[in-house]
This record gives sequence, C-alpha cells and structure tokens, in this order.
Amino acid sequence: MVTKFTRRYPSEPLGTSLALGAVEAQAQMQELLHLHAVAIALADGAHLFTLREMNRRFIAKCFEFYPKEGGLRAPNRLEAEVADQRLWQQIAALYNDESWTLDQAIREIVVARNEVAVQLMPRAVPPKSSWPERPRKGLGKGKDFN
Repeated sequence: MVTKFTRRYPSEPLGTSLALGAVEAQAQMQELLHLHAVAIALADGAHLFTLREMNRRFIAKCFEFYPKEGGLRAPNRLEAEVADQRLWQQIAALYNDESWTLDQAIREIVVARNEVAVQLMPRAVPPKSSWPERPRKGLGKGKDFN
C-alpha cells in the first residue's frame, strides 16, 4: 500500500517539523491510506469509520514530534511501510485463522492491542561520533623506526 510512496522517497525521515517536505509527505501518506480505506469499504470489507480510525492513529504516530533532547526520532518511510505490512498481517491472521470479521480484527489490533503504537514506536537517534574525523599522521610504525 505504501510501496509507491516508499519508492518515491526511499528512506528519508518522515519529518517531525512542519517543514514543507514533512507536510507534503504527511498529505501524500494520508491520501494513500484514505484511498486504501475507501477501496476496502467499497468492497464491503470493513466499515469506513473503522478504517479511518486506524489511518488516523497510524498518521499520528508516524508524524509525532519528539524533542531533540530526548534522543528519539519518528520512524522513517521504510519503517512505516514495514509497520503497515505487519499490522495487516496481524489483521489477516485474525480474519483468516480465527474467523473474525475484518471490522473486529482491525479494532482488536488497533484499539485493544494498540499495535500501531508498538510498530511505530520512536527510534533512538544514533549518537554523534566522539572522535573527530581527521587524517592520521605517519605510517604507524613508531617514532624510532629506521
């Protein structure tokens, strides 16, 4: 579902600021998720309200703001795509194996188990290198080498 979105923006961060790029990314992701929700609703898979609630929670977690002091970042596009895939795999397991309706399966995964928050939990920002990147002097054979 988010594959087209990911191909266009491979692994750039989703963005937590209100920069133009982040707003565009959020709008495009909302558009794709809404299209997917309407398609499922038109095929009588699940109620549109349930699907929109899932999309609202997904978008909110994807674009959540984390202060820089906290050392956390929002998931990038690739991580969001994997999270979406895992959510739908869990929904499909309940739907196929447990014979739940799609509405019940979505509500169980999204509301009861809160898997959206689990799959899209904030990631740690990699620490900055403490060693300055400067070229080494000499060949490393010691001071008294002849």
